[in-house]
Amino acid sequence: MRNQTELAWDISKKAGARIGYRWGGREFNHFNDFLPGDEDHFVGLEKTALLGLWARPTHALRLNFDLEHTNYNSVFVRLSPRKEARYRFQTTYTPRPWATLSGSINILQQSNADAQTQFVGHNQNYGLTASLAPRERFGMDLAYNFNSVIQNALICFDDTPPAGVSLPFVANANGTTSFCAANDPANPLLANSYYTNHTNFGMATIRFRFDKRTTVNAGGSVTNVDGIVPQFNILQPQGSAQYEYFQPVVNLSVDLGHKLAWNSGWNYYQYSEGSFVGPTAPRYFHANSLTESLRYAF
Repeated sequence: MRNQTELAWDISKKAGARIGYRWGGREFNHFNDFLPGDEDHFVGLEKTALLGLWARPTHALRLNFDLEHTNYNSVFVRLSPRKEARYRFQTTYTPRPWATLSGSINILQQSNADAQTQFVGHNQNYGLTASLAPRERFGMDLAYNFNSVIQNALICFDDTPPAGVSLPFVANANGTTSFCAANDPANPLLANSYYTNHTNFGMATIRFRFDKRTTVNAGGSVTNVDGIVPQFNILQPQGSAQYEYFQPVVNLSVDLGHKLAWNSGWNYYQYSEGSFVGPTAPRYFHANSLTESLRYAF
């Protein structure tokens, strides 16, 4: 259940603001008794402050900003946040009729300071795009995006590496004085589990129109991921936490007349992992894909 109230004010034709408040509630009945003292009836409340601003200083420039700050009185799972903040910023700039530039920032911050959780997380996203078409027969699209994800929290687990193998994450876990051994004997080890992921994405495409019938699009994209996860097994590769992905693209379209168009496209995919040196090698694959089609428009 959620209720939200907002007050909006257009200060002028060039700027405006809004404030608001959101109240929400969630209720669980017949909650399973995993540990002594677990409740069969559980209620959680959400209280959120809202703020929004917009501005259009010129006809070509538009800016928007939104803020949400939330407090929860309780949590239902250990990784649920007690505090949460969202920040969103978007801007669009059109300096010429044939040029559009855009930018965005989207940030989510979360935390739960409970002594048995100590959860901290964020998801930060920053993006830039440009669309340019200075000539009827030429156009270009550019994009860049950076995404950062972090999630840290205390976890209870059990792990016994093979003889002669030392895993730092397991070796540094606390198994003597932790609350894990008392509450969950099957998982007596306590450690601060971490997950990080940093993703860079870039894309560029160029459009050529040689004549009224023939159009070519060429370009590609690159994705680079650098992340870290705990190692519980000597055979565990970093996998999708560290990899690169390449995708060049070429498309040709020819208008044959009579509402028919012939399309031909080529894609190249390449995936490669960056991982630790061990008994498993980083995975790698690539593929070429050719597509031919005949389109009829009516």
